[in-house]
Amino acid sequence: MLKDNEVVPKNFKFDEIYTFENDNITNMAIALNSKDINIEKLSIFRLSMRDAFGAMWLSDYVDNGYIKDIKI
Repeated sequence: MLKDNEVVPKNFKFDEIYTFENDNITNMAIALNSKDINIEKLSIFRLSMRDAFGAMWLSDYVDNGYIKDIKI
């Protein structure tokens, strides 16, 4: 979907993809560390995926107050 929406080029290789579960939902974290990423299209893509998949930035997902409390 990232390639189809021109967030990354068609020949882009994903090096790091992680999954984790929370409240019986499987989540994916994809490391996008490349100069080839179209940040504007990534933002639009993320917003459009919110309703369909609950897509969020990892920073949206983490309760920063909680993280501070447990000293991570």
